[in-house]
Amino acid sequence: MSAAGATPPFQIADFLFNASGRSGRWAYVVGQLAPAVLLQPLAMMPHGPLWTAWAWIGGFASYVVMGTLTARRLHDLGRAGWWFAWITALFAVALLPKPPALTTLSLATAVVAFLAMAVLAAIPGEAAFNRFGPPPPSLR
Repeated sequence: MSAAGATPPFQIADFLFNASGRSGRWAYVVGQLAPAVLLQPLAMMPHGPLWTAWAWIGGFASYVVMGTLTARRLHDLGRAGWWFAWITALFAVALLPKPPALTTLSLATAVVAFLAMAVLAAIPGEAAFNRFGPPPPSLR
């Protein structure tokens, strides 16, 4: 059964975990914000071993969702999803422990990564069929 004829839970799973095809700007923005909103209660839990386990699981799930959405957004722009590796590398540099003297480097790489994601959300995709498929449906 195709995703178009699937029941809603399968459509949601397909949206969150399927990196093939193309996504428009609004789907990308909503998909990027959803994990942050859904994981907010985790930040309010008392910290301990259970919190650490849920934080790792939630963080990994958020990364997978962010990767699939970014790959589809890159497909809409005619680029391979592997370009997401550059954004991941920027976030990794920003999050790695560094001496206090390199704190500015962490901030700069995080800003560049967030700007890259903002550019992905702002640039319109290709209007025609490309090697990744037809354009995503319009919200108009």
